[in-house]
Amino acid sequence: MGIINTFPRENNGENKAKLDSFKHLVISSECDLLVLSEHNTNLLKTRGRDRPDNVMKNWWQNTISRFEWLKSTSESMFEQGGTAIVTHSRSSAHTIASGGDSRKMGRWNWVTLRGKDQIMTTTIISIYRPRAGQATSHRQLGRLQGKMDGDIREIQPQQMWKKDLAEFIREKKTARHEVIVAGDFNDDLNDERGTIQQFMAELGLRNLIKETNGPGPNTYSRGKTSVDGAYGMPRIKLKQGGYSSFDKSSSNHRFFYLDITENDLVGIGREDRPPPMLRKATSKIPSVKRQFNELLETEVKRHKLKEKNGGDF
Repeated sequence: MGIINTFPRENNGENKAKLDSFKHLVISSECDLLVLSEHNTNLLKTRGRDRPDNVMKNWWQNTISRFEWLKSTSESMFEQGGTAIVTHSRSSAHTIASGGDSRKMGRWNWVTLRGKDQIMTTTIISIYRPRAGQATSHRQLGRLQGKMDGDIREIQPQQMWKKDLAEFIREKKTARHEVIVAGDFNDDLNDERGTIQQFMAELGLRNLIKETNGPGPNTYSRGKTSVDGAYGMPRIKLKQGGYSSFDKSSSNHRFFYLDITENDLVGIGREDRPPPMLRKATSKIPSVKRQFNELLETEVKRHKLKEKNGGDF
């Protein structure tokens, strides 16, 4: 889990070195689920072969990449901020639901995992919380002011982030989900009186890595404290967790890892198998096949998918 700080868009030069380093890190760590923050990518304007979901789709079996970013009218491939969650193999088999920031600002996205017999359900949330004054915060403020009226226009993105995320977490807790929130919080996670530490404590979540290892190191190369990490509800226990060194990271942040037993995450495990969303739908009825192909062609043209994918689709 960690900050990618702009997903490499082209497979050459420094981009290739960064991509190779990132691929080696996540595959060698044998992670079952990957959480990313600040991918800085507008997937709708990125060429098909350069889209992060396409780049990673063959790194594991049954890979499903879910990316969120601030939705706007921008024509640029670059969009500040954004979050992602990548599941594969067992984590894809356990996934029963997924979604993103309801305001379409790329502040977070999530997946819900469940084991056999519905004994335990866990929702994992990938977040990015920009500091006031950062470009991402300015872009979010513009969207808030453009969509809202009245007193709510005075609320800053950082306040809205807390308000909306708290509502979402409480909703999942009411549904009896365990909750894990992970990413870049841009706040001192070692400070018991810090904004995020107190916010998470009010929601009943603990700093998982700090609880296991004590105060963490600086996780941003030019910072002095831990700004990246994960919080979880009381039932979530770490076997171990920690941070990578900067030289093993593929960005200017340390990556971090959480080692949680399957029993503590989903209860009784499932077998590895493609989830329903990966199974191919087929029909032998000519009229149904024709109607589907016509609808598909209409959508391909409407979204200009052939042009975005270099003429192939």
